[in-house]
Amino acid sequence: VVTSELIAMKSEFVSTVTHELKTPLSLMRLVADTLVTGRYKNAEKIPEYGALLSTEVSRMTHLIDNLLSFARLSRVDNFYTPAPLDVAELLEEASGNARSRLAQLDFTLTIDAGAEPIAVHADRTALLLVLDNLLDNAIKYSSGSATRTIAVRGHQDGAVVVIEVEDHGSGIHADDLPNVTEKFFRGRQARGGGSGLGLAIVRSLAEAHGGT
Repeated sequence: VVTSELIAMKSEFVSTVTHELKTPLSLMRLVADTLVTGRYKNAEKIPEYGALLSTEVSRMTHLIDNLLSFARLSRVDNFYTPAPLDVAELLEEASGNARSRLAQLDFTLTIDAGAEPIAVHADRTALLLVLDNLLDNAIKYSSGSATRTIAVRGHQDGAVVVIEVEDHGSGIHADDLPNVTEKFFRGRQARGGGSGLGLAIVRSLAEAHGGT
């Protein structure tokens, strides 16, 4: 049974995603037109425009990756290709993908995967998407914090590999915790844009790998 509440949530989701795609596209068009027509004061501005384009492309890529992943999760079959992965390398790659945005917003990022190598059998693309979503939330909800520090950690706990992303932002309201990994749900602390898919995808990908 499809409830009116679910219909409303899906409608808001479509509206939000459309807005989320149009915003970076408009900015990218403006920057591109400025560069093509030479409407900038000096050549020193060009790297700034390049960084802005890179950030907006990353933002669009993140949203599209989530939409594609959501479509995959809606299917019966899965397309994971598990392989042995080095956790330290995985954390470095995921953090590297976010470095431009982190630098632009003046964040400090620390990575700790311990001294000994840790291996996990998983799909690389899936775990990178998990980390991408967790880092995106960490940046989004701690950008207004006085402490702009994000820590990414990995460690072995018996037979389990634990991966953590820690920030010092607004956090999640206790009343929202039971629902925060549901599709389309956005908590009362949510600000700005967002599709309400990030943590739902994180949970689904973790569970698909036998984790939580």
